[in-house]
Amino acid sequence: MRPPKIFSCRKLCIYLTNKNYEKLLSPVEIGWYEGLRKDNPILQSLWDLSNNFRVIFKEKSIQKFHEWVQQVQQSTFRGLINFAHGLQGDLKAVEAAIVYDYNNGITEGCVNRLKNIKRQMYGRASFDLLRKKVVLSRWG
Repeated sequence: MRPPKIFSCRKLCIYLTNKNYEKLLSPVEIGWYEGLRKDNPILQSLWDLSNNFRVIFKEKSIQKFHEWVQQVQQSTFRGLINFAHGLQGDLKAVEAAIVYDYNNGITEGCVNRLKNIKRQMYGRASFDLLRKKVVLSRWG
């Protein structure tokens, strides 16, 4: 099979890690990457690990997460091994993220917004003006 005109590592990463790769890549690219994956055991292993990680959150299975960590630790992918080690460092938070649909995205967004306002106002005005700018600014 002929490679696409422009072979891209970025597109290969999209194919291996993004569940919506069919919307992001052309059929020719998908066919070529599938052939490449099937002929290369390393890419097949990355594909399997990526899909297994996605299934953890789809099925909300903590057991599958622990199995995935074991699979990663037995692999030769240094970056994934480090990633899995970091996840194990905060195991309770990771398990909560798997099981629950809740997150603190809105809170983090508000904190980020406040920090940006503070950074803009630093050294320019009093606390009263900063307070007015925060209170009167849009929250959405």
